Amino acid sequence: MTGMKADNDLKDTRSYPVIGISCTFDGGRYSIPQDYINAVRAAGGFPVVLPLPQDEGEAFTLLKNCSGLLLSGGVDLDPALYGEYTQFSTESICKRRDRGEYALLKAAVSLHRPVLGICRGIQLINVYFGGTLYRDIPCEYRSLPGGGNPHRQTLPFPEGGHEVTYEGELWPIPEKTVRVNSYHHQAVRIPAPGFRVLARSTVDGLIESIYSPETASMPLVAAVQWHPELIQHVREDQRDIFRFFIDNTRTVVL
Repeated sequence: MTGMKADNDLKDTRSYPVIGISCTFDGGRYSIPQDYINAVRAAGGFPVVLPLPQDEGEAFTLLKNCSGLLLSGGVDLDPALYGEYTQFSTESICKRRDRGEYALLKAAVSLHRPVLGICRGIQLINVYFGGTLYRDIPCEYRSLPGGGNPHRQTLPFPEGGHEVTYEGELWPIPEKTVRVNSYHHQAVRIPAPGFRVLARSTVDGLIESIYSPETASMPLVAAVQWHPELIQHVREDQRDIFRFFIDNTRTVVL
């Protein structure tokens, strides 16, 4: 028909693993930075933004049509989830998002779907599996001389804020110490049982990446505290994080 492409002219997306991406819920609206979508596409995945499920059944339905789950960045987790109370340094929380992403993560594990967590994502993963967080780095861990948070950079994101050193090798790592961008005030305190530390900040030793290897009962779950989606277009080593994740979703049978 005039003005319409023939079927064979349309891009065949069947060879692209479908990656569900969690998103922010604020003021009755869902939103997600374009950078997450760009990063998944660049790594060979087909990005799909997921609404927050109302219950575990809905989460299961959403995830059974995806090959993997990407938990994106966002607001603080409710401290009650890891046995703490809300303090003066606690920033915005969204209990609806906490519940929805918990349900998505539970469904991903049940369906054996690989998971990648970024920023808030690493924190949610760690708490879900039984770990704890620093509610505020300057208050509970360490601050800059004279106060301040070394993990909230003022430089443009592509330039990076500090370095991390890898303690192990999961995805291709060209160098043991690399510069990453950083903008957070909460972080992994005690890693969840079964999770391994993959990287630490060279600034203060703070945990910056964790992972749980794939087993018969557990899919591969990996997470970073920084934002590789913001620099993967200029940094090959950061693009490799997404490639590794997407490659692990290719064996999933929907």
